[in-house]
Amino acid sequence: MNLREKIYSFHYTILSKIFNKGFVDLICHEGAVLWRSYANPELAIYLKQGHKEFRDGEIELQFKHASKVIYCMGFTLVPKNVLHAGSDSGVLITRVQGSTGYLDFLKSIKNDIADVGVNHLLFAAMRGLSAYMGFQSIFGVRAKFQSYYIPSRFDRFNNTYDNFWQALQATKVSGAFYRLPTPYIDKDISKISQRHRSRVRKKRQLKMPLLI
Repeated sequence: MNLREKIYSFHYTILSKIFNKGFVDLICHEGAVLWRSYANPELAIYLKQGHKEFRDGEIELQFKHASKVIYCMGFTLVPKNVLHAGSDSGVLITRVQGSTGYLDFLKSIKNDIADVGVNHLLFAAMRGLSAYMGFQSIFGVRAKFQSYYIPSRFDRFNNTYDNFWQALQATKVSGAFYRLPTPYIDKDISKISQRHRSRVRKKRQLKMPLLI
């Protein structure tokens, strides 16, 4: 069994152990709703099988408006010692991507999601999902190791990946990966500027249902 086969075998074995067949079938077809906005019920996060045209991630967390995918976070479950010597088993986030022309739409809904960045909202869902599956690690791929990395677009890739992992206080564990622990601990509210605390509390309140 080669490395790719080993990862896929682990990924689907874990899914079948944790979730019943009906839920797995739902993920593989129309997708399972994990969260829906109270302010705007057309905004929701789905857990769904990744699109076949992409090489990154067997499953996606999709932020959708009605039937349109606005933003997604692709991931695969990986066994121990695959990413580097001594690495935990865990969730490997391989792709974080928005749909073309989504920026204006995201600006229009910022009040509906308490001004939380959609990538951070999807990561909150990933935190909750990882904890539910019993993993202690979430891994992220560095910009230059993305399958679709283009050197001429370094700034965009770096902002989407490395800067995102660093904003989450991830630890670089090898040349290619960052690691975040599960459960992930938010920054102590007392260490946040007092004038920003109310806004931070609102954001955390919005994400709370995803973490439980």
